[in-house]
Amino acid sequence: QNAYAYKISVNFSGDEKRKISELKNRLLNENLSYETIDSILENENLELHRGIVKSFGKNPEKDFSVGKINYAEYRKKLDLDAKIRDAPAFMKRYKNELDDAEKIYGIDQKYIAAILGVESSFGESKTISAYKAINSLVTQYVLTKRQKFAYGQIKELIIYSQRTGIPIFAFDS
Repeated sequence: QNAYAYKISVNFSGDEKRKISELKNRLLNENLSYETIDSILENENLELHRGIVKSFGKNPEKDFSVGKINYAEYRKKLDLDAKIRDAPAFMKRYKNELDDAEKIYGIDQKYIAAILGVESSFGESKTISAYKAINSLVTQYVLTKRQKFAYGQIKELIIYSQRTGIPIFAFDS
């Protein structure tokens, strides 16, 4: 493995710097350029959000799948009854956008609406835009046991940013 020398200019602990260096080297193996990686992981806007780490441990899907909670508890934790109630109005309001998304992605708009409902309460979630997506993902990579998940998401976010020309720090989570 050819390790690239990084300065890691932001204020991180030794272990955090080691994990960021590990992340950088993994991304280099994906044929991403040094410049691209440095522009993200050496950026003054890069932050670790220590206060949100505990929220990554809350996973009703996993809790349900391993039997920690039953379906009624799962349904309540996700507030599914309210989402089911609100879905028709959301789909009516955004009919044109959902029609377009269905045509573009080949995914039934009911599934798109369902995902939007679960992930953001149809855009009403109070946590939307609370953090930059890259910061949230790097936080997960560095400070949690979700490295595999976070790495895949970081890589895809970088690729999407390059493809669209949207700066990576413009994406909120």
